[in-house]
Amino acid sequence: MSLAFDLPTAAYVHIPFCRRRCFYCDFPISVVGDRPPLNSSFGSIAEYVEIVCREIATTTAPSTIPLTSVFFGGGTPSLLTVEELAQILNTLDRHFGIATPAEISMEIDPGTFDLRHLQGYCAAGINRVSLGVQSFYLEILQACGRTHTPAEIFAAVDLIHQVNLPNFSLDLISGLPHLTLERWQDSLEKAIALSPLTCRSMT
Repeated sequence: MSLAFDLPTAAYVHIPFCRRRCFYCDFPISVVGDRPPLNSSFGSIAEYVEIVCREIATTTAPSTIPLTSVFFGGGTPSLLTVEELAQILNTLDRHFGIATPAEISMEIDPGTFDLRHLQGYCAAGINRVSLGVQSFYLEILQACGRTHTPAEIFAAVDLIHQVNLPNFSLDLISGLPHLTLERWQDSLEKAIALSPLTCRSMT
């Protein structure tokens, strides 16, 4: 009797590094603090990227079907340098192939990237991001241990629009401390006003 296996068409890459652990988080992560600075490598992250690339190389499936979706989750994938992200994507492409076009997504947090950082991600192949907003209220962000401020949320979305990313989403969490129905309604309205899933033309 022969066994049929579905050939992989998507890849999830977990990046288990964060500046700090949010109070609601129970994922396995490694806390690196407020360093590394933007666009700079960090020893443990660079070592992890090397291990991930070796793992990709040793788990290649016998397939001629290229990947149609790649997702970088975490953790905080936007702590990767552009070079580290490109290294993983290039390894996936060599050993699995990445279709043209393919959706290549990553989770990013406000305050962990700048314009050059984001431009580099896009040049490496990222065409969708998921921004970890969680809340638009400073009191709520602080209550759940987030490192960013509401101002950094709007600055991050402005950067996304500047690089003309074709697709992005905003993450919000319901049921957080101090989150009333009125605040939740206001948060949803703010999120809609930022036009996720579309990108304004910047002139």
